[in-house]
Amino acid sequence: MPRDGGPPTPTRPRSRGSRIEATRAIAELVRLPRLGPRRAKLLHDELGITTLTELRQALQDGRVSRLTGFSDYVIQRLLKAVEIVTSRQV
Repeated sequence: MPRDGGPPTPTRPRSRGSRIEATRAIAELVRLPRLGPRRAKLLHDELGITTLTELRQALQDGRVSRLTGFSDYVIQRLLKAVEIVTSRQV
């Protein structure tokens, strides 16, 4: 059996480097108020979102609304949080 536990799947990246990148991306997303690790991982795994800019775009163009657990209320709340966090960084 391979050391990493088996073949790559959507929840198991191909390499250690990919896992580190995924962890960093999820850590970036979790900085948002009210976005926990489970939803951040879902955003990363399903939509490939790695930055707040990518998250803002996905929220605005409706890609996030197709995911389970992201109601209109949650999407509006996240969009507002992204705006607040990114305005602080400028």
